[in-house]
Amino acid sequence: MRSTALVIAAAASLFAASAGAQDLPRSVTGPYVEYQRALEAGDGAGAFDAARRAFEAGEAERIGHETLGLLAENLGMAAFALGDHDAAYRAWREAAELGERSGLAGTQLAWRWYNAALGAQQLDHVRNAYHCSREAVEALPALDAMTEEALIFAPDAYFLHAQMTMSSGRMRGAYAPAEGFVALRRSRGTDLEASDATAHFIAGVSRLFRGDNVEAAFHLHMTADIADSQEDAPDWLKDVQLDARALEDLARGRARDDVAQVDERLQTEPLYQARHAPGMDDEERDLPPGMVDAVPIERNEPRYPRSAAINGQEGVVVVEFSIDETGRAVDGFVRTAIPSEVFDEESLSALENWRYEPAMQDGVPVRRDGVIVSFTFMLR
Repeated sequence: MRSTALVIAAAASLFAASAGAQDLPRSVTGPYVEYQRALEAGDGAGAFDAARRAFEAGEAERIGHETLGLLAENLGMAAFALGDHDAAYRAWREAAELGERSGLAGTQLAWRWYNAALGAQQLDHVRNAYHCSREAVEALPALDAMTEEALIFAPDAYFLHAQMTMSSGRMRGAYAPAEGFVALRRSRGTDLEASDATAHFIAGVSRLFRGDNVEAAFHLHMTADIADSQEDAPDWLKDVQLDARALEDLARGRARDDVAQVDERLQTEPLYQARHAPGMDDEERDLPPGMVDAVPIERNEPRYPRSAAINGQEGVVVVEFSIDETGRAVDGFVRTAIPSEVFDEESLSALENWRYEPAMQDGVPVRRDGVIVSFTFMLR
């Protein structure tokens, strides 16, 4: 909540200036002073109650949008601190809308929309989180016009919008905020982290849906390289790394005659150069000695869910399964699904009818574990 703390500090100072500039009624200033004292005493419940009364009084007294917006911001902060995400979302969204009506712009307005998006995300209200995070990004100034304060906060806004864009099934539009996050991080010269790998992954998947296969393969390869560079990487990041490799193979296959451009694009990245210097090989993913891999005989594509098509949702699902000694696909499970639980069932159902020539070990059929495939659900 780094950016939220900045919002709170800004709100307090701005409210003080605004309160001094206009003759606010006691019905507002009284509970506001209580709110400040409760904060100083660490009384979260008291701060929330006082902030609520101050905001409601401000509404009743029809005070200016600027000051009322700051009161809403305080209410959102107090609610979020108590874990009341519904109240926090409603207050922060009100603060953002009041900010727009009062002419607030730039980083201050972006902070308010970003906090509203955080509240909606906590409630799993994906559409609201998408809308609010989009407003946050659109309110931010251009990179070359950002203040130091904005440069600290802006990556959070871009990252959240990238996540929410993809989670809402708007696959083709997620590349812009994801690549915006990457550009902002580079402008700061920060060390690469798990969030950088995630942003490259989102950008890669989005580019895949747009048919930008060279860029897709580039981002997906960078995902794997960044994940590989992290010491003590968490298990979820290792899973993302495997998913990125599977999708990179798909992107390279679609790139066809342009596949050489992928490596040309990667050569511009210092991390890639360091990890793929002459004499270095990618991690070995070969089969055990003496094993001949399973060969597909019949693989039908999954059906497009009717509800997803009606809602205009696209998505990608990465599935892992085994091939038993008879050549049947068994024990399948979803490794990654974007958006979650929209295309999972159809993806797993498709495996039921898949048939393979089984893997062979020294001439004997054997079980082949760890088969990973990806399905892309795209509207034409």
